[in-house]
Amino acid sequence: IGSDTINVSIFNKGIIIKDDIINLGSRNIDKDISYVYGVDISTARELKENFAVCSRKYADSNDIIEIKLNEDDVIKINQYEISEVVESRVSELLKLAKKSINNLTNRKISYIIVTGGLSELTGFGYVVENV
Repeated sequence: IGSDTINVSIFNKGIIIKDDIINLGSRNIDKDISYVYGVDISTARELKENFAVCSRKYADSNDIIEIKLNEDDVIKINQYEISEVVESRVSELLKLAKKSINNLTNRKISYIIVTGGLSELTGFGYVVENV
């Protein structure tokens, strides 16, 4: 899972036999956070990387961060609420990847490897297991 695309590849004996590119990525999470909270994209990315978790199960509803929008406006962001935004988009991205895998092959899948910066978020493995 990259910032702009998701690359799905099917390997057989270490050789790529089929692949697909999905034109969505972790930047879409940044855009969602930016839209929901009215912050710029760089602030949204920083919130995603340093404050949000990938699953509400791991979020603390008492953990709140204050973001200064301008001279007068300050917003409070709850970790549980921002994690809902992140989790919904991550689930969507993983469902698209799953659909792509099913379209690429009818064979039984031995294992799936998910990589990318997004996979470093706390709770990512839990969301992967659910999808």
